[in-house]
Amino acid sequence: MDIFDKFENISLSELSYISGGSLGENMRLIRNALTLTQEQFGEEIDVDQALLSKYERGIREPSIDLVVTISQVVNISLDVLVLGDRTSILLALNDASVGFQSFL
Repeated sequence: MDIFDKFENISLSELSYISGGSLGENMRLIRNALTLTQEQFGEEIDVDQALLSKYERGIREPSIDLVVTISQVVNISLDVLVLGDRTSILLALNDASVGFQSFL
């Protein structure tokens, strides 16, 4: 079942967009949408769990290199990762789900 099966009959223009979150919130959203623990996601992006937790909570900011790595690993654009709202991130992940599975 895809993340967006429930949106099957709704057009993009009909979706209610939520204002974009912080980069850390977006990282957490991506990890949760992929049903990965912090440890599992950290292994994919070469970051330990404690540091990933700090990124997600906004205590630390990831380097641009890490942001690029995340974008490549989950196969979504940098602008969606950094500036995207919840809906655009989940749509991008749904579109890219096959690409991410090849990394697992």
